Amino acid sequence: GLDELVRRHVGGDGIGAMLGGDEHDSALGQAFDEATGRDASEGDGAEGGLDDVVVLASGNLGLVYFTRDAERTPLEAIEARHPDLLPALREHPHIGWILVRSTERGAVVLGPAGANYLDEGRVEGVDPLALFPEGAGEHLRRSDGFSNVADLMINSFYDHAREEGCAFEELISFHGGMGGPQSRPFILAPRELDPPAEPPVGAEAVHDLLDGWRRSLQGPPPA
Repeated sequence: GLDELVRRHVGGDGIGAMLGGDEHDSALGQAFDEATGRDASEGDGAEGGLDDVVVLASGNLGLVYFTRDAERTPLEAIEARHPDLLPALREHPHIGWILVRSTERGAVVLGPAGANYLDEGRVEGVDPLALFPEGAGEHLRRSDGFSNVADLMINSFYDHAREEGCAFEELISFHGGMGGPQSRPFILAPRELDPPAEPPVGAEAVHDLLDGWRRSLQGPPPA
């Protein structure tokens, strides 16, 4: 699993424990706590925020948090503390790219044979996003701007010809990351509605588009 791969390459830094899980585990645990009246803070400490590394999965997207730092852990600190981690992730055949933030160069997507510096608009070597949908960089730049973005966002490989990737949790099919039909959403709308000038990126942009269409049909809402 992804959690075991990370664990194998962060040793020697006083790792107390590591959480490996997926969205279904979290939902099941929350439902159980609500049904039994159990306070999540009463646990055995496994999820009490004392772990140095947390690894989570959502479909073919993996999230790694280094909880020692109050803010997002930058690329330079990860390389200094865990020099084997990023090379091991980049070389693994089931991993397509890794989003991380550099103190010096901003958001960067690392791949097996290259890097895409999103904030600089520059690619070195082979672009790790080349096989992913057009606009992938814009979506990742948006995710990079979230205050709670993971220190490392890891996407599985994507075989464009066979439309195959791999899930980081126990699923037959998956969602959550990039690659394949899940990365090709669409909006079905009447022709008379003006299309957006640029493809919408993110839920906020979709909301603005739909709200604009509503206002064009109904006028502004009452004061």
